[in-house]
Order: sequence, then C-alpha cells, then structure tokens
Amino acid sequence: MSMDLGLTTARRVELALDHFDRVGDPGRAVYHALLGTREIIQAAVEDPALPLRAQHMALRAKEVLLEAAPILSEAVADTISPEDIYSGLGFLNKLIVAGDDGLNVDRINFASILAARLTIALHWGALQRRGFPLTRAATISRAISAPRHPDTPVH
Repeated sequence: MSMDLGLTTARRVELALDHFDRVGDPGRAVYHALLGTREIIQAAVEDPALPLRAQHMALRAKEVLLEAAPILSEAVADTISPEDIYSGLGFLNKLIVAGDDGLNVDRINFASILAARLTIALHWGALQRRGFPLTRAATISRAISAPRHPDTPVH
C-alpha cells in the first residue's frame, strides 16, 4: 500500500466523523449518518489496514458514534429499531478501531445494510415531507382516465 492510500483512508475516516459530529443538526441526522457510514465502509473496503492508519482517531470515533446513536435512533424510530442503529454504529466503530479478526467482512456487510436502510429512511422522509405529490398526481390521473360504465350514475 502506498502512503497516499493511507492518507486517503485517514481522510475518509475524518470526513465520516465530521458527518457523525453533525448528526445533531436539525433535520439532518439521517443525511449525515448516511454519509458518515458510507465513508467508513469505503475506507474499510479500500484499506484493510484502516485501524492502523486511523488509530489516532479511535477515541474520537467511539465518542462521536456513541453521541450520534440516540439522536439517530430518534430520527429513524419509525423505520429502524434502536438496536439496529446501535449495533450498526458499533460495527462501524469496530472497523475503525479493531484489527481484522476475520469478521470485518461481516461488519462491512452489516454496516452496508445499515447504509441501505438509512438511504431508504432518507428518501421516505423526503417523500413524506413533500406529501407524496407524485403518488397523488398518479392517483388523480388514473381516476380521471378511468372508463365509466354507462349504467353507473355520476353524482
């Protein structure tokens, strides 16, 4: 591995932790958690030596992820259980701080599932905030274009 890869890996972790630091921004918890999750996954996939390259950030990672967990759990309470949030963030933390004990592939997979679920929560939330205008428009369009039976009274 080149030194550039190490710098890139460490930078990804820094970016991830910066995103998790911002989970408390009003209305942006899922967005920042998703971006942070993706960065850690990418760093872990790109560089198996991630814990070595990010060891100076291990304490910050643990603190930031622990602080983000209850905020994120509340933000996605209707779609993701607190247990899944806490365990997912725990897997992310282990990717940063622990050497590969043969389970990092599983940690990456579970973290990727969390990222997918956060992506779904982010998009459903956006649709809900807008009131599902596309769904409403399609329903109205189908109703307008539905054939009418001549015997059915229209009142």
